Amino acid sequence: MQFYKRYFLSCIFLFGIYLSNAQNDIKYLRFINFGSKDGLPDKIIYAATQDSTGFMWFVTSSGFYRFDGSQFRHYRDNKSSGDLLQTCFHDKNNNIWLGGLNSFYWFNSTTNTFSYPPSNDDLNRLKHAGVNNFFRDSKNHLWISTINNYWCKWNDADSSIIFFKPFTNEVEYGSPVILKIIETPNHRLWAIGYYGIFLFDD
Repeated sequence: MQFYKRYFLSCIFLFGIYLSNAQNDIKYLRFINFGSKDGLPDKIIYAATQDSTGFMWFVTSSGFYRFDGSQFRHYRDNKSSGDLLQTCFHDKNNNIWLGGLNSFYWFNSTTNTFSYPPSNDDLNRLKHAGVNNFFRDSKNHLWISTINNYWCKWNDADSSIIFFKPFTNEVEYGSPVILKIIETPNHRLWAIGYYGIFLFDD
């Protein structure tokens, strides 16, 4: 009986040392919760990207923000007033692609200017579909996931758009929401959505 008592007390002692060390490790972790005092009034952040100079850019429920390491700055264009942005993507030309509910345009982080693609039926269809995510694959194709029209491919050369839809009988009754497109190391593309996963057929 005395042996078990000593064994139990030893376990309690060792467990106490473990908890003490764990607490010592945790106390060195430091988190900063940015807020309105830093120039960021929102707590809902939809997307983030980083440009070639190191600035962080965020899409929030109230717009588009740049973080320089200490403060946030709000960027807004009169033509984009009232847009509900959902995603952002930085390319090699320092353009930040912005998309959301009824919105699709660019912001150049070098010149601090907004620009818009030429208006046409395909662009209106894309804006109506709602942009969920951007993805640039290994062949330099830009894929756009949408909220209610599956996905499409953007052509950089002429700003044309090709829309895609999975060919299965079940799709007709499923959700057209595509959250994102990813590429695996073997260069296969996958679309991930509310109604399952779709593998692109070469």
